Amino acid sequence: MKKFVKFIFKLLLILIIAFVGIFFGKGYWGYLELTQSQSVDDVVNEVTSRSTFVGYDDLSPELVRATVAIEDRRFYDHGGVDYIGLMRALVSQLDDNLLKSGGSTITQQLAKNLYGMFDGTWDRKSTELFVARYLEKHYSKNEIIAVGIVDFTPVLEASFISIPNFQVPKFSIDAILMMLPVLLVIASEHIGHQIVTGEVVGRNLIEDPGLHRSLFADNFSTMISGLIGSVPTTTYGENIGVMAITGVYSVQVIAGAAILSIICSFIGPLSALIQTIPNPVIGGISFLLYGMIGTSGLRILVDQKVDYGKSVNMILTSVVFVVGLSGVTIHLGNISLSGMVLACITGMIMSLLFYIFEKFHLLNEEA
Repeated sequence: MKKFVKFIFKLLLILIIAFVGIFFGKGYWGYLELTQSQSVDDVVNEVTSRSTFVGYDDLSPELVRATVAIEDRRFYDHGGVDYIGLMRALVSQLDDNLLKSGGSTITQQLAKNLYGMFDGTWDRKSTELFVARYLEKHYSKNEIIAVGIVDFTPVLEASFISIPNFQVPKFSIDAILMMLPVLLVIASEHIGHQIVTGEVVGRNLIEDPGLHRSLFADNFSTMISGLIGSVPTTTYGENIGVMAITGVYSVQVIAGAAILSIICSFIGPLSALIQTIPNPVIGGISFLLYGMIGTSGLRILVDQKVDYGKSVNMILTSVVFVVGLSGVTIHLGNISLSGMVLACITGMIMSLLFYIFEKFHLLNEEA
């Protein structure tokens, strides 16, 4: 038995050594081929010589700190490759010989972007490691983080007039039947948004202008949008977060924002300018927006003086929180329900069940 265990151990060790050797060998060979046509220094100089390049001294310190915190918190400690993160990605995110994501440092992301290596293969990942090591050896951390974090080149290259991709609708009974259940999801989401918005602005929007009017406008605008090939125009929680943060509830301001959005869709440089906003900045804004939505919901519970001495309220709130935050997904045919939508539906079903149980005296009210 001991000999068999030793044999298996040696075999695994040989396989691991062979795998590592092939991985780094192919990576170095790919690095040599890649830099033969254009060296790393040439590519970096090409980027930094652009008139749109923003140097480290011109970057906001908050932006730099946010980028490091979100993208690569060990950026100033490693030498371009975070081997711990890389091994974690190798173990958890392998699928059909593709390394889809994970483990990449800021330096590796720069290496990938400099040479346009966006395919999710092992060869790309291994080659990326050698480019990253070269960058770390020949450039400072400040130079590495500055290259590519903000790039206004797309703004200059975008055409002034950009026509959206309009499409003529095609009707299919299968698609219609598949989307009909989604109406229930949209309606429940709409009602939740109306209640939260009402709390934010201090008005009962369910009564004035009325739920029937807002639901009709929601679905009618979505129909018009779909007829020209655009996205659904249902209510969005992000807008509620913006109102809660800014304290601006004016319909005129919201209409002006809508008009500005339409203008942006036709003017290429404006659309490209929005896309240059770094991901850490978008991430920080998202934290605030979605956090304000959640806080507004908690405010409703406090204002309504929900009695958490009752086990029913504890159970309902707990289940809704877990369903909404855990990433649980239910698949109904081609429809996937998750997040806030699934939590909303779950809450409504449980509330109806508890109401029925209470009417038939099936609840243990003393619990």
